[in-house]
Amino acid sequence: NMGDEAHYFYIVEEGQVRLSLNSVQGMEKVIAVVRPGEMFAEAVMFLEEKRYPATCTALQESQLVGIDMDQFRHYLNESTPLCMALLHDLSLRLHRKVREIEGLALQNATIRTIGYITSLIPDQSKDSIHVKLDPPKQTIASMLSITPETFSRVLNQLSRRGLLELQEDVIFVPDPTALRELMYSS
Repeated sequence: NMGDEAHYFYIVEEGQVRLSLNSVQGMEKVIAVVRPGEMFAEAVMFLEEKRYPATCTALQESQLVGIDMDQFRHYLNESTPLCMALLHDLSLRLHRKVREIEGLALQNATIRTIGYITSLIPDQSKDSIHVKLDPPKQTIASMLSITPETFSRVLNQLSRRGLLELQEDVIFVPDPTALRELMYSS
C-alpha cells in the first residue's frame, strides 16, 4: 500500500498488477499496469525514506517475486553490469513516463485512446489485426486520464468511422496505418 515501509521490490512472474495513487476523496489514478517479466518499486531502494509511493492491486491472479532491497543494493555495489542494466531499465521507464505526461498535457481523449490502441499493435504492422484490451477498460481509462464513459464514447466514435470494431475486450483494427495516420493528423 502507498505509504507502507518498503523492504522489497517486485518482479511480476505471472498475472498482472495495477499501480495506483489514491486521493483522500477516494479517487484513483492508475499510473501503471505491470505485466510478467516487469518489475516495480525498485527505485524506492535509492530513497532516503523507503516508503511505497503507490498502491499495488492484482488485476488477475498473480505471482510476484519479492527482492530484498538492502541485499540487492549490495549486489549493485559488486556488479557494474547489473547496475547498468538497472539504470537502463529505469531510464526507459522514465522516458515512457515523460512521453505519457506529454500526451496527457497536449493531446485530447481521442488521440490518447488511439495512441493506446496503436501501442498494442506491432510497429510495422499494416495488416488487419485483433488486439486484446488486457487490463479492464476502467483501468485503461484511468491510465489515459479520462473517464470510462469517455473511453467508451471514443471507441464507439472510432467504430462508427470504420477504424475499428469492438468485440467485448478485443478490438479489430482493419487498417492500422489509417488509425496511426489519424493520430498524427489530428
